[in-house]
Amino acid sequence: MQSTTTLDPTSPYLRDLLWLLEAPDLITSPFAGKPDLEFLGWNPDEISGWLSALENKRTHLETRLAVSGRLRLGVYHEALWQLLLEEAPAIQLLGHHLPIRENKRTLGELDFLYRHQPTHRIYHLEVAIKYYLGLPEGPGQSQDLCRWIGPAGLDSLAVKVAHTEQKQLPLSDQPLARQQLEPLIQNGPAASLETEIHKQLALPGVLFYPWHAPMPAPQRASKKHLRGWWLHFPDWPDFLASFNEEVHGKLLGKPHWLASPRQEELLEPTELEKILQTHFKERGWPLQLALFSPSRGWQRVFLVKAQWQSTTAFRLRWPKGCC
Repeated sequence: MQSTTTLDPTSPYLRDLLWLLEAPDLITSPFAGKPDLEFLGWNPDEISGWLSALENKRTHLETRLAVSGRLRLGVYHEALWQLLLEEAPAIQLLGHHLPIRENKRTLGELDFLYRHQPTHRIYHLEVAIKYYLGLPEGPGQSQDLCRWIGPAGLDSLAVKVAHTEQKQLPLSDQPLARQQLEPLIQNGPAASLETEIHKQLALPGVLFYPWHAPMPAPQRASKKHLRGWWLHFPDWPDFLASFNEEVHGKLLGKPHWLASPRQEELLEPTELEKILQTHFKERGWPLQLALFSPSRGWQRVFLVKAQWQSTTAFRLRWPKGCC
């Protein structure tokens, strides 16, 4: 992904922040997509200055984000969004992780509620970051969202989209939710007179296409969605040979699945090969790598064991009517 700024932070947390600001959504939605720089109140020059200032106080920043990063990738991603919404010039963050309760039962939770200062509109933002591998053979038709699953086989693009669009985002329209959110909406000197809560879905990530078989993009895929390859580890030598040049790379560990590493962090091909051989001999769970070659630039790859699809793909529950 080509950055809109020349800033190249050394902190992986700042690199992830920059990635999040620039990364496109994976899909199009009936709801509005990820808020962009202009909407948040920044221009590229201001972003560079803001990130530079954060770099100067990175110890505090990294301490704050490292706590969420030790939990789950989704929690880390939400923490990045919280920081962005707290700092964005055009945004007044009203609340996050807002449970909607009926008696003692929780009906659901809103990720973020904020006021857009220039328009005084209220927004309900749901966020998720996802990495899905496409199945050339599987449930439904070739372009069905069902065909795109998480590397652990516990999630699919179909499940995520259905849950977010049909349950999470409509939640803020329910009368009970509006009653509980009203004190937040009327908070502060810029209290909104508008009754509508506008909806946004931020769903960045990467779709990994099978290297061994052709596969079309899923329905509703955004034109600029980020792409990678997935392949079985026995195909790794042939994959590297297809570059016709030396490729350097690094294993990506959570939570830093967002931004590509700095080039000085990349390993030589022989060193990377030793690590991969040991992993798939002793462990075998899927690995995400960032690779760099002089002619093709950055590439994202998921490596899986030879039996991955047959043992993983059908652990999933599918949304009703999906397949």
